[in-house]
Amino acid sequence: MTTRNPSKIQQVLDKVTELEHILDKHVSAQEDRDEKVDKLYEMIVTGNGDLSHAERLRIVERYQDNQRKAYLFIGAIIGGDIILRIWQLVN
Repeated sequence: MTTRNPSKIQQVLDKVTELEHILDKHVSAQEDRDEKVDKLYEMIVTGNGDLSHAERLRIVERYQDNQRKAYLFIGAIIGGDIILRIWQLVN
């Protein structure tokens, strides 16, 4: 049977104790993060009594889509007017 070096055992025990302290810090930080994530979830997904973030994005996307269509329509009218004026000058 081999005898173990007491200093090696103490080193291992010190490392285990150090890891335990690190784990305690991590667990307490994780609980803090969980509270923050729950608040963010409430604000972004459920809306917290107001429109949710996803619904606001849908509204903005619809608005932008309607603006794009309006600009295309106005551009088509202006383009058609320019083509008509050039046609009148040529004939």
